[in-house]
This record gives sequence, C-alpha cells and structure tokens, in this order.
Amino acid sequence: MSGEGEEAPAAAPEAAPAVPAFGSAAFGTGGFGATPGGFGFGTGSFGTAPPVFGGAPASGDGDAGGEDGAEGGAEAECTATFKPVVELEEVATSTGEEDEDVAWECKAKLYRFVNDKGEWQERGTGTAKLLKHKENGRVRLLMRRKQTLKICANFYTVPGINLTPHAGSDKAWVFSCMDASDDEPAMTLFAIRFPTSDNAEEFKAEMAKATEQMGEIMEKEGVAGAAEGGGEEAAAEAEEGTSKE
Repeated sequence: MSGEGEEAPAAAPEAAPAVPAFGSAAFGTGGFGATPGGFGFGTGSFGTAPPVFGGAPASGDGDAGGEDGAEGGAEAECTATFKPVVELEEVATSTGEEDEDVAWECKAKLYRFVNDKGEWQERGTGTAKLLKHKENGRVRLLMRRKQTLKICANFYTVPGINLTPHAGSDKAWVFSCMDASDDEPAMTLFAIRFPTSDNAEEFKAEMAKATEQMGEIMEKEGVAGAAEGGGEEAAAEAEEGTSKE
C-alpha cells in the first residue's frame, strides 16, 4: 500500500472515439448511405444516381428517335425524276474565227475618235487579236469587249495603216483604218493602249508584219486601194465575216 502522503496516480485519459469514416455505420452503410428513417444520399432516400458517361438511354424517347431517323433516311433515298415540260436542243454557235489562227494577241483598251463631238470615246477593254486565215493568209485585227464579247474593232491590216504615239505615251498608238465592227465599214481613227510599253512595241512589230503580208496578198489578187489605210474591198469582206459572228 502507498503511504498516506503519496498522491494517487492519475487515471489514464480515455481514448477519443474514432472519427467515423465515410461509409461507416455512423452515416449509414454504403457511404452517405441511408439510415433507418434518416436523410441520406444513398439508396432508399433519393434513388440511384444516374450514370456519368455511357449510361443506357432513357426508354421511350430513344425508340421514337430511331423511328424518326429511319423515316428521314427513307426520304433522303427518294429517286424520283422529273422531265422538263419543254426540251431544248443544243445549238452550235459560230464565232467566225474557226478558219483562222491567232498570230498574236494581248489585252488592251480601245478608244475611237468621234468627229461630231470632237472627243475620244472608249470602245471597250478586251483582247486584241491578229488573226491569219488558214487558206488565203489574210490577216485582220479583231477585238471583243471582255464582258459581252461584242466586237469593238474588226479590220484587215492593209498597207497604209501607220502607228503614231498617242500624246507621247510609249504604251499607246493612234492609227486610222477601214473598220467594219459597226453596221457599215467606215474610216475610223483609233487609239489603242496596252498594259506595258513592251506590249506596245510587240504590237507595232506584229502590225508591220501583218501589213506587209496583206500587201503581198493584195498585189497577187489585184486588190486596189490599199494605200492610206484604204482597201474598201477588204473592209467589205471583213464586214461579211462580222455578220457571220
């Protein structure tokens, strides 16, 4: 026994109750489970939680959607054909250039001097072509407007067509010729402008070749009136070629 003066040893502290882990009996079984008559988040309170990904689709709507998809697919496979009320046959068109080869071409802008108004008027922007006939070798200049393809210049390159610089520009030339682009051939004063000075020089060189060739052909055929940009007979033939186009 202990002496009377000795103090009794202190009692050992009680062990603290263990903190219940999620899913222990304190909160019900199954983690946040249902307790009898309690308010839980597991089974028996608010039902089973929905699957996160890949869950089965709800019944009813899925079947209906499948039927709609099948009906849509059947409609897409419709192969009904409709015949036109009026059937049009293809019509062959002729440009009048089928019997000619392109000897030279370049984009350009063309102007014509109107004597009545004393001013230059734009004829159009397009491609100027020197066309050489495959059989008789005659050369003409043909130019169409870019958008409408309407002819704005059409004349044979007869001798006497002289090119002079326009207003001192190295990209433009002024010349007169018997043009047949309108209803009747008429002596016309043109100004033609090219994108670059090199294009303008090429045009001058090609025109010199073309007028020389036409002079030889006209001499063989005995066509008169070639001087000074004349050649009404050649212009008439150019007009005839225009009517075919």
